[in-house]
Amino acid sequence: MKTTLCIIGTLLTAGLAAALPEAPSLETAIPVAQAQHRTILLDFTGKEWCPPCIYLRTKIFESPEFDKLTKDGYLLVEVVFPRLPEAVAAMPKEQLDANEALLASYNITGGFPPVVVHDENGKPFGVIASPRQTVQEYVVELDKTQQLRAARDAAFSKAQGLQGLERAKALAEGLNAIPKLCRYKYPDVVQEISSLDPQNTLGYARFIANQDELKQQQKLSPLQIQTIKLIELPIQELEQRIQKEI
Repeated sequence: MKTTLCIIGTLLTAGLAAALPEAPSLETAIPVAQAQHRTILLDFTGKEWCPPCIYLRTKIFESPEFDKLTKDGYLLVEVVFPRLPEAVAAMPKEQLDANEALLASYNITGGFPPVVVHDENGKPFGVIASPRQTVQEYVVELDKTQQLRAARDAAFSKAQGLQGLERAKALAEGLNAIPKLCRYKYPDVVQEISSLDPQNTLGYARFIANQDELKQQQKLSPLQIQTIKLIELPIQELEQRIQKEI
């Protein structure tokens, strides 16, 4: 409890100086988000070398307009993939390995930087694949993910009063409301749907098989390949791209 209070106090203090408060990890963000009723933005970023990532950070998240438009409703967690030598040296290998494993666990295939939107309990319900040109446009995209969240919650709430296949249908309706890559983070719901639907009329038996395949998959996702291509660019070219963005 004391640890949670310390984290909340630190973030509240940091929030006075920054437009968007931050937490160091998804795990530490959850109690803060619960206490402050915030939505968590999990941002996979190359924030010192990736031009779109730099734009998202400097032009969107650090804009005072962002928190104003979102009514102080969000909390940022950056999952960083360093490129420049000093940044690589500063990050422990264990942390880099953990970041890569976290990226792979979402099976993200969109553009860089992807932001996965989570509720205050750490459950994902939306994805924004790349930054928009203005704060207003980005907030519109966030509002769209909140609509997905509302649809998920309504279906899950309906399921509470149901049994058997009807309950499975309501649970499936909730999962189907959110992006597929988010559904992988609801293994308990997927398992319940499968157990209530032994004939697999809802198709979630195959989804479980896909989950197992994903756990065993060793190939890089398209996003990871894209990231590596950017990482391999000469520093001079990266700097030129960054200057164009900022």
